[in-house]
Amino acid sequence: MYARLLTAILEHRLQPGTKLAEENLAKVFGVSRTRVRPVLVRLAQERLVELRPRRSPTVARPTQAEAHEVFEARSLIEPRLVQACTTRASDVEIAQLRQCIHDEHAALARGDHATAVRLSGQFHMHIADCARQQTLRDILADLVSRTSLILMLYGSARSRAKPGERSPHSCGTACQCHDRLVDAIALRDAATAQLLMQEHLLDLQSSLVFPVAVAHTDLETVLAGAQ
Repeated sequence: MYARLLTAILEHRLQPGTKLAEENLAKVFGVSRTRVRPVLVRLAQERLVELRPRRSPTVARPTQAEAHEVFEARSLIEPRLVQACTTRASDVEIAQLRQCIHDEHAALARGDHATAVRLSGQFHMHIADCARQQTLRDILADLVSRTSLILMLYGSARSRAKPGERSPHSCGTACQCHDRLVDAIALRDAATAQLLMQEHLLDLQSSLVFPVAVAHTDLETVLAGAQ
């Protein structure tokens, strides 16, 4: 249950705000509600589901502040991870990173942006695995999952496109940056890899589009003096 719900959220098949009523999930999975609750609690601990008293659980909707916090945290963690990756990654692991990028390119080329977003997250997790730093890796796993929700809500039109819809380009800038990152890792150039990672995360964050806040209209002020 956990794996299927997690994948559905990360692949953008369950949108932020979607209700996850326990009785409905129990029916879908053919289990009792008592088995559903721990799964929802686990997803809530990972901040992918919101649990509220007397209301159905829902897929989380990260706020703008949370979006900025997530990217700030990633910018602190991932340059360190990619630095360690450049010194510790084996040739086989580097080949796995390139395969992940290849699959990401293919997903974008066929217009499957949900899969591309998931593969992009996997790419970053592969780097963390190569770094051999379990504590930072576990923290990043939470941040990468939350990033998927953030991109669903606030990403560019391309990153929010549904499967089957094509973007204006065959490959996004994130995919291109992943190529350069792996090249730097293969060359054991830690300084360049760190710089590329910082630039990549900044580019992702700057691509977010937040709704314009609507100023509160005070009727008494507006209508004062109106004839």
